[in-house]
Amino acid sequence: MDAPTPPAGRTLIDQLLGLTFNLVQADDPIHPTAPSDLASGFLIAKAGQLYLLTAGHVANQRRPWFWEFPLEAHRGCLLVPLGPFIRYAAAAISPGGGMVIQGGRVPAADFAWAPFDPVALSAKLRAFPGPKAPLTYEYYHGPLDQPPQSGSTCVLAAQNRATLYHGRLTYLHREPCVQDLVFQSTNAKGHHMFHPSGGHQGHDFYRGASGAPIMNETGHLVSMLIGGDEKVHEIYGQPLPLIAHLSGFDPTGT
Repeated sequence: MDAPTPPAGRTLIDQLLGLTFNLVQADDPIHPTAPSDLASGFLIAKAGQLYLLTAGHVANQRRPWFWEFPLEAHRGCLLVPLGPFIRYAAAAISPGGGMVIQGGRVPAADFAWAPFDPVALSAKLRAFPGPKAPLTYEYYHGPLDQPPQSGSTCVLAAQNRATLYHGRLTYLHREPCVQDLVFQSTNAKGHHMFHPSGGHQGHDFYRGASGAPIMNETGHLVSMLIGGDEKVHEIYGQPLPLIAHLSGFDPTGT
């Protein structure tokens, strides 16, 4: 599988915004009129296949997730169905033989993934009255084993801040969530800790950015946004090598 080459001179922010998928859950999957939840995700290419990664805590199965693909302004957007997502969970077996799922996920493995099959999506799109133009997307085909270095600067960028829904045009008005992050260390849960430039901006600023990729200054993805703490001005990221290990992906590249 040949990977697309970013145009020369693109900034890290442009690359990240190009890689980040806008994910949405709708109030009604058949006739959506308003979003019920927002998230982000990104594609990786491994062994000739594409996979969509996102944060595990948002990949619930209460409602299906869609890739919000914008069309021309007067036509709104197309909600492309995704998933179902595969998540990791913790469980405990009691002396009496019962099993209890503990919170639905392993704290150190806050991620979910789903195969991204362009052929299957194309078949679904043929059933829609429009659009007939190709849906273009970008994906990451680099290594997943590039840990951030202490004190290094990384970049977070996602187009998921806004919640305003234009019913007449049926699309979300989004604003970019962009911030420089300085890597501090890895905490006891195994999550990367970043100090955001200018401090934590409040949870509303990052709304819908969970699952967005975090890139270092060399253009490699090093983490995935999973949360933060406004009181201590920290942003938390899921280490990508753990995702590769638990999902059976080769972390060194395609």
